[in-house]
Amino acid sequence: MRALDKRPMANFMTLLWNCWNNKNNYIFRGKEEEAKLIWERASNLNKEFHICSMLNEPMLSQNAVNRNWEKPPKGFIKINFDTTVGEKGIGPGTIVRNEDGFVSRGNKGFYRDKDVGGRD
Repeated sequence: MRALDKRPMANFMTLLWNCWNNKNNYIFRGKEEEAKLIWERASNLNKEFHICSMLNEPMLSQNAVNRNWEKPPKGFIKINFDTTVGEKGIGPGTIVRNEDGFVSRGNKGFYRDKDVGGRD
């Protein structure tokens, strides 16, 4: 697996969003745009976003917030899910805790890149 840096990923996501909007406009309004126009709109949005990002302070705090785990209310369970993605594969895991905070179930896994459609 290869990680993309933030800018190409943002460009790709903006292009996908514009394609999705075009599909919805075609389905619900009967209007379809040419691929070149979709590409130009995505490119312009990305340029504006990057310029705005350089000129303005971030709206979200860059400081990490340290939160402690809390027990679920009486009669409920809490399921936590997390995953790790690395160069050699993916490792998902879940843990289920009851109202007292005790683990009632849990599991973990590891899928090598080739198991999930990648190459060795």
